[in-house]
Amino acid sequence: MTVLSPNLKRIFTAFILVSFTYLGYVVFWSEQNDFVDYKVKIKDIASYVILASQLGGKVVLDIYNERTANLNIKSKGTLDVGIAELFTDADVNSNAIMVKILTRLPNIKIISEEKEPSATGFNPDKYENLRKPLWESMKEALNQMPEDQFDVSKLNVWIDPLDATQEYTEGLNEYVTTMGCVTYNGEPIFGVIYRPFFNETIIGYSFGDTKFGARKVYNGKITVETWSDAPKRVVVSRSHAGDVKKLVENALGSDYTVEPAGGAGYKVLRLLNGTASHYIHSTTIKKWDTCAGHALLKSVGGDILTFDGSPIEYTVNSEEDVYSRKGLVAAITNPYTTAKSIRKVA
Repeated sequence: MTVLSPNLKRIFTAFILVSFTYLGYVVFWSEQNDFVDYKVKIKDIASYVILASQLGGKVVLDIYNERTANLNIKSKGTLDVGIAELFTDADVNSNAIMVKILTRLPNIKIISEEKEPSATGFNPDKYENLRKPLWESMKEALNQMPEDQFDVSKLNVWIDPLDATQEYTEGLNEYVTTMGCVTYNGEPIFGVIYRPFFNETIIGYSFGDTKFGARKVYNGKITVETWSDAPKRVVVSRSHAGDVKKLVENALGSDYTVEPAGGAGYKVLRLLNGTASHYIHSTTIKKWDTCAGHALLKSVGGDILTFDGSPIEYTVNSEEDVYSRKGLVAAITNPYTTAKSIRKVA
């Protein structure tokens, strides 16, 4: 039998300790801290966010067309205005395919409205054949985007797999959108709103002095709409139009028309196409509802502010950070002046 010397015993013991320490590092620590930062062009991450929003919209459209009478409507709870917050198979299936697309971007953080798994039997792979034609339809617009690059560690992607679920269940599909947004250090810099029932994709980007103003893409054709002659019309939530009407009259004057409408994304599009001047919301709203529209408005010089005049910020350190509870004022022209007027009477 071989007898180890005291020195060899100490060396062998140290080797065993180091080996187990390294194994513990690999199993319990390194796998959870293997984040590798890298630079990504905004046009590259935008292509993923656009595709995710479009494919999510195709799911929403298909489910509605295939089984309007059985959308499997459920409730998440009650909103602070006292109505049920609904979700359907379209919400969760759209979310599943959007997340699948976006997770192809290594180490990107995704913040989504939906947490429930997709409905039984849903197969996102059946939409794979749409990827190339959708990309082809957006290629020209993507090629026009700036070459700006960002550290992926400072980016988040916010998604709303189905905005205006209540209206979707009522067949009011002009309000329905799917949305994606890229934030950098909490600032919305790129937004996409897709209208599945109209096959319209609206995108926009801004960062610092660089602006790629919001534009609509339909079957590959790019158009830039004007808002300079927008009427004095304020779009508001259908659930509390009366409360906001009084607020608008007191803050802006009786010559403003108040129009109830569904979906935060749709309301922002009304500002961008020049058919309304303001979007005002007086109760709590979740930031996946506002992020894409916020980025689009910033791309044309507008903004979304709370009633106290602060821009909505999208850094998330806790569950509470997904809520904006101080009202909302959205406008392309003079948003800060409007917020100041509302603050005086709110």
